[in-house]
Amino acid sequence: MRLNLNIFVPFEIPFLRGKRRYVSPYFLAMVYVGLGRKEQALTSLEKGYADRSTLMTLIKVDPELDPLRSEARFVALLRRMGLEQ
Repeated sequence: MRLNLNIFVPFEIPFLRGKRRYVSPYFLAMVYVGLGRKEQALTSLEKGYADRSTLMTLIKVDPELDPLRSEARFVALLRRMGLEQ
């Protein structure tokens, strides 16, 4: 049984983006992947790259990102990072 996280998004995501705490775009991308929101996940990963997040070094091997691997934007991001397959 998979938990439906869609009911939490309107409340949790704005909180995570608050001024009190930094949440890496990489972690937001993982949340979006779990929700099936690939476009938002890719946008978050691109922001992580632009922010030079150290977590982006995991992008090629993190199994949580497997649903994105066939997406053209993901492949282009890997290429920009010098991690093309």
